[in-house]
Amino acid sequence: MKLMPRFRFQFTLATLLLLMLAACAVAGAYGAMQRAVAAQERAFERIAAKGGVVLVWENGTTIQFQPPGPCCATGLERMVGDFAPSPTFNDADLKQLDQVIQLLRVDFSGSRVSPAAVAAFRTAHTNCKVRL
Repeated sequence: MKLMPRFRFQFTLATLLLLMLAACAVAGAYGAMQRAVAAQERAFERIAAKGGVVLVWENGTTIQFQPPGPCCATGLERMVGDFAPSPTFNDADLKQLDQVIQLLRVDFSGSRVSPAAVAAFRTAHTNCKVRL
């Protein structure tokens, strides 16, 4: 009785290297995304510590420095911070907003950000609605 040879999966060194390259690319992209999310969370906490409120919606993020009027909270995922009576957020703190991944709107009314800094922020962030 003749035994049938068993099929063995064989691969070359080039195949192994390509698989390792693909795995490293996926792991690197995931790590970069996690670092960006962690930096965004730190920015949220710093903005809240300066008197701002971060509203994270389904489609992006809104930052305010004074309480809004009545609004519908449909789509609101979470809120970071409480409204402070006198926010201390100023021109030097604008760099925190660069860490927000999908910034939709910023309402600077009630903050200590100068009109010149708001104008510079508006030109740098063309996809974000800015109000003073």
